Amino acid sequence: MPGFTYILSNSHRTVLYIGVTANLARRVAQHAAKSVKSFTSRYNCIELIYAEYYRDIRTAIAREKQLKNWKRAWKLALIRQRNPELKTLTLEDFGGGILDAMEIPPYYLYDHPDLPEDGQGSSSMRLPNGRSRLGGRDDDHIE
Repeated sequence: MPGFTYILSNSHRTVLYIGVTANLARRVAQHAAKSVKSFTSRYNCIELIYAEYYRDIRTAIAREKQLKNWKRAWKLALIRQRNPELKTLTLEDFGGGILDAMEIPPYYLYDHPDLPEDGQGSSSMRLPNGRSRLGGRDDDHIE
């Protein structure tokens, strides 16, 4: 089953939320409806600013766990590679129509060869600045 790793933010881009789902359009709508008291409803994280598609949801789950361990600056650098202005992404950004893996251009959503097929995250995956996740100093940051 395919899956998505996605990042939501509030309108001021001060809070980031990372999630995983099999149906991105439905999940973003659920966050926007604020039907459940959760982190996203409390901090108004209802705007999709980044997403990645995976052929196997286990790989998407591994990626979600990996991104949650990243520093905020690393996450923002990753987002800005695909969405430099941190704009809210809509169905039109994905070509309109039903949000389906086959309809989404790889500009925003792409498979990651850095993650093995077994769905296990790699602790040595390269960061947006090209450095190894384990090779940087704590005071390093990406602007």
